Amino acid sequence: MIQTLKNLILNSTYGLQKLPVFGSYLNWIQQGSFDNEVEKYPKLSSKFETSLKGCYIAGDLTGTPLLKMASNGGSDLVNQLLNDQIIKSGTNDPELIIIGAGIAGVSAALEAKSKNVNFTLIESNQPYSTIANFPVKKPIFLKPDEIKVNSLLRLNGNTKEELLLNLEQQLDEIDLSVEYNNITHLSRDKNLIYAHSSNKFFQAKAVILAIGKSGNHRRLNVPGESLDKVSNRLIDPKDYENKSLVVVGGGDSAVEASIACVDANSKVTLSYRGNEFTKVKSENLNKLRQLETQNKINILFNSNIKEIHANQVEFDNGESIENQSVLTLIGKELPYEFFKKSNIRLNGDWSRFHSISLFFVILFFSSFYLWKKGQIFAAFYCFNPLWKPTWLSLDAPFIYGSLYSAAVLIFGVLRIKRKPTNYVKLQTISLILIQIIPLWILPTLLVPWLGHIDLLPSWFKTQVLMVDSTTYLTGSNCWRIYGLVLAWPLFPFIWLDCNVTSF
Repeated sequence: MIQTLKNLILNSTYGLQKLPVFGSYLNWIQQGSFDNEVEKYPKLSSKFETSLKGCYIAGDLTGTPLLKMASNGGSDLVNQLLNDQIIKSGTNDPELIIIGAGIAGVSAALEAKSKNVNFTLIESNQPYSTIANFPVKKPIFLKPDEIKVNSLLRLNGNTKEELLLNLEQQLDEIDLSVEYNNITHLSRDKNLIYAHSSNKFFQAKAVILAIGKSGNHRRLNVPGESLDKVSNRLIDPKDYENKSLVVVGGGDSAVEASIACVDANSKVTLSYRGNEFTKVKSENLNKLRQLETQNKINILFNSNIKEIHANQVEFDNGESIENQSVLTLIGKELPYEFFKKSNIRLNGDWSRFHSISLFFVILFFSSFYLWKKGQIFAAFYCFNPLWKPTWLSLDAPFIYGSLYSAAVLIFGVLRIKRKPTNYVKLQTISLILIQIIPLWILPTLLVPWLGHIDLLPSWFKTQVLMVDSTTYLTGSNCWRIYGLVLAWPLFPFIWLDCNVTSF
């Protein structure tokens, strides 16, 4: 069910991200919160622009670690920048900087070259370094099947070696110039954005950041993690041939490493802190279950390593496993230091603006509540101008109703303008009328006025409003009229013959 839902949403990721209705839910699915752990990705606009104006993101940093999406994202960003006239083609001015020569970065560079855009492609390591660091013979899944690659970069190959060879051949054929430098941070001055390294800087009108998760490998932070037997990267499964190996992790990297090492005749135990695999491709999951059925792999769910010893691994439940090697494949941290230096805000970051906003929100609603209860601003309850009729009470119910009705009216009109379908019009107008007439005009204006001109029968006063038949009606003692709309079970006395004098 989860996999189907993810595929449906991924089929139109770039379109859905532009719709506020889907924004938050899409991010939840993309950023892997099924494990109750949400990474802080850069906060992006609908056009993938960060909080640093002119800096755009493509590839893994968007929260979608898929090769097809990275390839399309890089080329689509270049076309978007051209259409929005952020950059121009056919000029000698430095128009675009692309940081990262991976799938997304090279796709962006190819598109920029085809559109005659003056750009600089910068790489700190080697082109396609992430793919080059994949384990030997790692299977490549170009998913989802429904998404077509529309960039100039062709993605072909079922293994790491096949895909990498194909990508490198394309790079040689095109003769794409790569500037090798390590960018430490970005800055902006007036209409230009700058990419700084330790010895020079580059400038352009826009930057496409396609560096992926280029941060440090995550650590378990347990005793013994620094032992030589522990590694956070699988290079060749044959290194673990005929060895007892503990693999830690619950993603595709950990599962694929476990499968590859089993095929290399390793005795593998896969340790995962969750109770099921939620982020693993179906092909990998099927293979893993097959190996488990054949007793070729031992899977430990809800397990956390407590300490790593020279000849064994100890878990927090008291169990120990004799072993010779440990692979911790629990992912990489995002390059948070780079974001901090570049003043790029992340989702969930708490800023001074958030603190000030929270203070005023609490102050406003606290004051509003205490005023409604009559504990502060009591002078408002004595507000009695000469023009005001005696039956009209300018108190909390009247002001609350006025403000709420105005809000419903304003936002209702905006909703109709945004989506003027017959259904939305009928639904919204109905909500507006229900709020304004029975929930504001009726209890605070109409009923008090009818009482003032003696048009209300005595039974209505005693049974519905539950006041004495001789009581002079004002907006402050007609509040039980809300029961005509909000009847059962909130106001049962409206329909019952009972003598209720207070509520």
